[in-house]
Amino acid sequence: MRAIEDKKNGHKGTIYEISWAPNGKQFMTASADKTCKVWDFETGTVLQTFCATGKPTVQDMQVSCIWLGDNLISVSLSGRINFWEMGKENAVRIVTGHKKTIQDMAVDKKNGFLYSVDVDSQVVRTECKSGECEDMIGDPHKGKQIKNIKLDCESNTFYTIGVSDMMFRHSTAKNELAEQKEGVQIDGASRGVATGNVTADLVVVGTHKKKVLIYNNMELQATIELGYAPTCVALSPDDKTLAVASEDRKFYFYNMDDQKESNCIASNFVRDTILRMAFSPDGKYIATADKNRHIWIWDYGNNNFEEPLNRVNSFQFHNSVISSIEWSADSTRLLSAGHDTNIYLWLNPTAGKSDNIHLDNAFQGGISRAQFLDDSRIVAVGKDATIRFFNIKS
Repeated sequence: MRAIEDKKNGHKGTIYEISWAPNGKQFMTASADKTCKVWDFETGTVLQTFCATGKPTVQDMQVSCIWLGDNLISVSLSGRINFWEMGKENAVRIVTGHKKTIQDMAVDKKNGFLYSVDVDSQVVRTECKSGECEDMIGDPHKGKQIKNIKLDCESNTFYTIGVSDMMFRHSTAKNELAEQKEGVQIDGASRGVATGNVTADLVVVGTHKKKVLIYNNMELQATIELGYAPTCVALSPDDKTLAVASEDRKFYFYNMDDQKESNCIASNFVRDTILRMAFSPDGKYIATADKNRHIWIWDYGNNNFEEPLNRVNSFQFHNSVISSIEWSADSTRLLSAGHDTNIYLWLNPTAGKSDNIHLDNAFQGGISRAQFLDDSRIVAVGKDATIRFFNIKS
């Protein structure tokens, strides 16, 4: 029996696995010290050290490895699969993604990326064209689940809000998240978040404390005292009007200039709490989805709320709670997804028609959110920790 030890370059932590090279002259090790190493069997010296990241954490511990032909592969404690190459200290490729329920996502159509967040405080950036995922470095939410993510209208920054009621702003120009000291404490648990469609630094947050908080450049500019607990919020395309839904089946409009209530809609068509609202990009319509699975289309442009445009057909096709609604860029179609794992594309909602194409059982679990990538593609995230892309056939 022979002991192999390189006191200068060897591991500083427990070795979890060893894998031999095909030629039997070298072997690879994975260790708790967050590195993998390639050894020469005859001399007992380290030929190469692979480092998971410049700022390793516990999640970067290397727990498994395999030397498969020309491929040197290891698995991090976080679940990342790392591909190494002799002569290069850092991984040449990392296969990663979410491991737990994805809560929300934001699509950066300008740069072709999407950002998604999960219950494990992980933020992942995915390239929409290739589907390649990259973990954003850092954990300002300190392991607590992230509920919301929103992108600014110029695609320069995105915001995350967690169950700890902290909000952070992150740059899309780098793969590092904001630091803990850069966060803002929100007064209450978030009950809907919207970012400006015109003003890049505008963020609106409804909270369980019966308030709407208006931030500009991460500073609190105004507070709207509601007198009711909001369930969701939405900003008009020009940022001049804020829509807020309440637990008593009503929805309200507020003027963003003076934060005064401009209208209150109480309709017999709305039979349960409104959970989602969305303005059409042309500013003519607003869609609402309630807890009883009704989707109603309202004539916002003409301020006509006597009855919805689809009063004959409520679009009550989902079998469970609707988690997401979104208009197409041309305001002619509406996309909805729900906890029933189904996705619906409503083809002519503003005419009150329920014509649709749909995909049942699109996910293994409920769908958290679905969005248009363009006129012919959809992306959705779900409870099964997956990101899925779909083509719309004409």
